[in-house]
Amino acid sequence: MSGNTALQKKMIGIVLSAALVFLGAFSFIAVKRIQGNARVINYAGVVRGATQKLIKEELQGQPDDQLISRLDNIIDELLTGEGDLGMVRLNSEEFQNLMVRMKESWKELKEEIQRVRQGADKEKLFNMSQDYFELADQTVSAAEVYTEKNANLAERWFIILMAVFSAVAFYLIWLSAVQNRRQKALQKAEDENLMKRERLLKMALELQAPMNEISELIYVSDVENYDLLFVNETGKREFHLDDIEGVKCYKAIQGKDSPCSYCPNSKLKPGENYTWEITNPLTKRHYLLKDRLIEWDGRKSRMEIAFDMTEKENEKMKLKHMLDTETMVMECIRILYQGHNLDKDIQKVLEQVGIFLQAERTYIFKLRNDEFSNDYEWCAEGVKSQKDILQGIPISIFKRWLSVFEKQECLVMQDLEEYRESDPEEYELLSIQGIHSLVVSPMEKDGVLVGFLGADNPPADKIWNVSSLLQTLCYFILLAFRRAENEKKLSHLSFHDTLTSFYNRNRFMKDIESVANQNIPIGIVYLDVNGLKEANDKYGHECGDKLLIAAADKMKDVFRQADCYRIGGDEFVVFCLNISKEKFEEKVAALKESFDFENDRQCNAAIGAQWTESCKNIKQIVAEADAKMYEDKKEYYKKIKHEGTAEETER
Repeated sequence: MSGNTALQKKMIGIVLSAALVFLGAFSFIAVKRIQGNARVINYAGVVRGATQKLIKEELQGQPDDQLISRLDNIIDELLTGEGDLGMVRLNSEEFQNLMVRMKESWKELKEEIQRVRQGADKEKLFNMSQDYFELADQTVSAAEVYTEKNANLAERWFIILMAVFSAVAFYLIWLSAVQNRRQKALQKAEDENLMKRERLLKMALELQAPMNEISELIYVSDVENYDLLFVNETGKREFHLDDIEGVKCYKAIQGKDSPCSYCPNSKLKPGENYTWEITNPLTKRHYLLKDRLIEWDGRKSRMEIAFDMTEKENEKMKLKHMLDTETMVMECIRILYQGHNLDKDIQKVLEQVGIFLQAERTYIFKLRNDEFSNDYEWCAEGVKSQKDILQGIPISIFKRWLSVFEKQECLVMQDLEEYRESDPEEYELLSIQGIHSLVVSPMEKDGVLVGFLGADNPPADKIWNVSSLLQTLCYFILLAFRRAENEKKLSHLSFHDTLTSFYNRNRFMKDIESVANQNIPIGIVYLDVNGLKEANDKYGHECGDKLLIAAADKMKDVFRQADCYRIGGDEFVVFCLNISKEKFEEKVAALKESFDFENDRQCNAAIGAQWTESCKNIKQIVAEADAKMYEDKKEYYKKIKHEGTAEETER
């Protein structure tokens, strides 16, 4: 039975570990897929911006065959997912159809470029470029919609996996119930065994077998004065009795100087057996006792037959302890994997462990920068907390512990006094806390010590049974820590842009829906960084990234309390909730000044802004801010074109 229980515990551990690994792998794949889709959106936006740059150069008589070749490569890779840019092929029929149209239109656009180079009218080329820009914009939008659907699908699957994980936890609860039923079955079997022994005892009495030949301990005592009247040979050997004359039963059998408080004399009834159990203080053995009123040499007496049940009692207690331990561990696992607040869940687990072990304190220390700190603590009633003073303890104080931890073993200290001379620093630290014994289990992550789980002053008879329990709990607590870390990372990656630390398009789409339900003022800024494509092409993407970071810093400087989003390669949106129109316009003016082309030719942007009294029409307000941004973008291109014309005139 114990082997089956151990196998069940091992299988439960394997199932939970596999569930956590699968959840982590799914999270990693989901993040990678979102990143791949984001790259497609980025390069689709690059095509949209680069074609406009190319047409501007061609209209100005500046051929750029290198850019044409690069656009050929990008368009082919967007369509096929194969190339040096590391893009994936979007499995979106709408996006692929638009890309086919873009490739065909691009072919026509290149042919028209060749005609313009040969002297044809430029107006057609300009009009074709406008149509191509709109087609590219539709393609970018299709990619964004597809990516958003994928992100939502990933979120739903994540929820499903969490539900499956919870089902596993409920299964563990069910398994615990099965163990309880097994325990009842064992008890029933034991009761049946006791009944069989009673029948055998009755048969022995009826047969009047010579009691001295019986291997069980038998004695007879006077119920009035407790004099021993008879002890069989087994009893004499067991209690070292030669002469029983004038010896009291409580003195010879129990080692007491007065009648036992648990003496069954008052409970005996004529013709009936009285059954009870006791662990004898002299022999240290556990007996099942059968007592009966009899007449012995004309005296009212009590005959007792003692069946040595020590081995079976030990097995029963061992099995009971194993079942209780397993039930407690299952409860701790349920707490860890059904809860949503890890700090509170670990506190509950420490309480469960402390109560189960009858310890005064249970705790978790974590190792940081060669110092141990008490991060979690539970104290029994009346026990003073030590958490505040157990912070930043040098690792050198625990050098004896570390040598044990290196062997992946638990430290068991039965008596602190043994270390008064050999480890004075350790002795002083523990003695001021009132510790006289403890058990500590190391917590390792990827083979490296990160902390330990411990229990102070457990009962002496339980101290050697604590180690395996703490080691098992360390494993599941570390899994819970890792799960919490993975969930936090996944949540952050799902809603943040890694380059600027702004919210990303996923969070933007989510917040639009939530903001739309609020009847409060809002100001919206739509910003497009100018010259990002040129910076990437001329100086490399590292330069482009620096340009985006500089733009983000400018936005943070002006809108410190607002929500900022990077929704595309060079596009940003700012939400200012509960802001007055005057304050918003003041901030927009400051933002435009910081991005003004005359003030900063390296980092400037097209900006559109819109304020409204209510968020009810939030999508329309975003569209209006976007339209204003495009008007500002046109002014930027006019200015660039004008400066280019002026330079040619000077030449």
